Amino acid sequence: MSSQASADESSDCNGSFHEESNENGSDAEDAFLPSSALELEQIQKAFTKMVCVQEVPPMMIECPIFKRFVSSLNPFVELGDFESLKNDCLKYYETEMMKIKHILRNMDAKVNLSVEMLKNDAFDDILCLTAHFVDDTWKWKKWVLRFQVLNWESYSGAIVKSLEYWGIMDKVFTITVKSDIFDAETLEWIQDYIQKKTEAQVKGKLLHVHCCAWFLSSMAQDAFQEISMIIDKVRDLIIWGKLEPVWSITNSKLKEALDLQSRGQLDTEFVDDSCLLSPEEWKRLEGVSKSVDKLHSVAELLFHAKYPTATTFLKNLYDLRVSLELDFPNSCSYVNTILEKLLQKFDRYWEDTFLVMAMAAVMDPRCKMVYIEYLCSKGGNDKSQHSAVLETVRSFYDDYLTSSLQKEISECDSCPSDYEIECFNSENEDDLPSKRRKVGVVKPEGKVSSNPTNIRSHLEDYQQFVQANSQPPRSELDWYLEEPVLPWDQDFNVFEWWKTERPKYPTLSKMARDLLAIPFSVLTSYDAY
Repeated sequence: MSSQASADESSDCNGSFHEESNENGSDAEDAFLPSSALELEQIQKAFTKMVCVQEVPPMMIECPIFKRFVSSLNPFVELGDFESLKNDCLKYYETEMMKIKHILRNMDAKVNLSVEMLKNDAFDDILCLTAHFVDDTWKWKKWVLRFQVLNWESYSGAIVKSLEYWGIMDKVFTITVKSDIFDAETLEWIQDYIQKKTEAQVKGKLLHVHCCAWFLSSMAQDAFQEISMIIDKVRDLIIWGKLEPVWSITNSKLKEALDLQSRGQLDTEFVDDSCLLSPEEWKRLEGVSKSVDKLHSVAELLFHAKYPTATTFLKNLYDLRVSLELDFPNSCSYVNTILEKLLQKFDRYWEDTFLVMAMAAVMDPRCKMVYIEYLCSKGGNDKSQHSAVLETVRSFYDDYLTSSLQKEISECDSCPSDYEIECFNSENEDDLPSKRRKVGVVKPEGKVSSNPTNIRSHLEDYQQFVQANSQPPRSELDWYLEEPVLPWDQDFNVFEWWKTERPKYPTLSKMARDLLAIPFSVLTSYDAY
């Protein structure tokens, strides 16, 4: 009945439309002037882009209502049929691919990769390879380079093939992966392959970065595993809903049960006695839930941020460790045992990742080496880490400086070697503005001494004196580290700061650009749980 009514309504609507068109058709045609071929082509390209980017259904182009809508806007516009649209979409795709290749190959920055392995409804393995970088306008970009179902192809083979296709094998700076995706042998093979194919600017020292989202998720799952039998009992006490392997949802259900228990509103009338929790089990549940809740708070700060930089990760992870340590005096021995295991896992991750995060944090003018020294001075941190970070930062800077000098030399070599400059001498009337001399040909005026030996000896002694008493020149890195740190501002945009200070630190800014673009997690928001 309703379907018939809808059809009749649609028919009436269509009929009235045609009637109006017939009555006012001449006026409508007079309201438009014939569009030029260029304008029609631009309209067609705009619609093609809308289909490709905004996920507009392609079959809409053959919908009569949509055609009438386009005609009402401009009766001279013909968008074509589905086949023509398909060809236009493929052309648009190829054009955009060439633009991306050009940008990636020609930008003066490294590319940081992240690797995700996903599953579809058919339980196929899907590779998602993403590039993270700061572009020439100092905007942080995240581009998916490959999204592919892996049938028989290996993870490593698909990654290498993608890097070769985009032509960025020599630009790879880091690879961020979850620890359970690759075994050590596969990851080492990828590292070696990249190193053989490129003369890496920084010798691949930071090639592997451990995913922080996977680390926090594994900590939460380990904690829940320790009280799995208690969690099974809680499922029988409250309405749990669909069972999902999402640790944040699990913790919210445990907190709900603890809240009902504390207020005496937990309905246990129809629950078997074997499913009831003892006071000791409630205490254990409360202690573990409290610790996992701290993991969740940190995850929200990290994975809901638009651009979580190394400083954000370093600060919040350190706060997490301090917060977990404070739970020891207030927890029972059972919970303390779980906390010890969690802290041991944290320390392993911290050891594997601290150097990478610290180096990137040094490029934050609110931190520099001062914040690293502060962290290393706290209990539980090895003070020698401060020296290790500074030494590695200097080593990296030397690599970038050498690369910049080699690039300048290469550019100079490509210029004509015998270029000329104009020489003006107001005291000599013979030196006209049009007179030119070659560089390196200009000779000093005046008489040369008949006994240059004494002069040469004197100058050599003077040069030795200068070298013995002069200080080594200050580098960009030295100037940067010696300047005071900026006041802490939560809304500080580190990329905008480096964009402004780039003329002052031309080499160091390149290093900061690559380090600050490192993704310390392959997941964000809901997927991190």
